[in-house]
Amino acid sequence: MTENPLFDTFNGRIEDLFASERKYTFLVGAGASMDSPTNMPSAREIVRSLLSFCAPTEEVDNLLSLDLLRYELVVEKIQGLFDENLKFMDYLELVNNPNLNHIFLANLIARGHYVITTNFDYLIA
Repeated sequence: MTENPLFDTFNGRIEDLFASERKYTFLVGAGASMDSPTNMPSAREIVRSLLSFCAPTEEVDNLLSLDLLRYELVVEKIQGLFDENLKFMDYLELVNNPNLNHIFLANLIARGHYVITTNFDYLIA
């Protein structure tokens, strides 16, 4: 791997990166839960799974190729057609193994920083 000239190597403690008298806001995508041991699938993988249950097999790849197809749209359509109370989302309660991203973010919150996330699970606590 080549060195990226945009970033300096940091050999200190993570606490030294953030001034203690300042509060920071971290914007975190749902991908934070993809690392082990959480191993949450990406939104794209969830959409593929949902479509494989709800759409004709021969149409799944065509649907996935649509530029405007988003997780939220698929969930909204499933809610309207099949699952008014979104019971299928209860599977998120089974995801209970936080990874280092969750632990890091939870520690930031405990120190008074802010985290804004699109995360699907409940592991940043």
